[in-house]
Amino acid sequence: MGRVPAAGAWARVELPLERIGADGRLLDGVGFIHPRGSVQWGRTSILAPGGEELEVWGDDIQVAPDRLARTKISVDGLRAGARVRALFEDRELTAANGYFVDDFRGRDLYQRFGGGPTLGYGDAPVALHIYEVG
Repeated sequence: MGRVPAAGAWARVELPLERIGADGRLLDGVGFIHPRGSVQWGRTSILAPGGEELEVWGDDIQVAPDRLARTKISVDGLRAGARVRALFEDRELTAANGYFVDDFRGRDLYQRFGGGPTLGYGDAPVALHIYEVG
């Protein structure tokens, strides 16, 4: 675990998943708690035992559009060639073995003009897709 830095300094905090009983388990969220004062965070990632790094978020809370353009959705047991329909969008995708890829760059569905990164959902476009996998 990291130590508390002086005011205005940056700290790197590393936490082995086995220390919190999460090794080999599905993680569906990351949270930070701080008892007083203010905290700013930057790049947050998960490092797999083999060295692969998954960025949860970067120095910005928005995900870069180039990463959103080819978002991989994993589905256990999905066979290569299976049809994946994007409901209400009149389009189909073809699955690979165990996953399919879709574009999540989206459009500004919420009309958040003037919202800014600390208000509401931020300034980046949002995409929502509902799938039928068959």
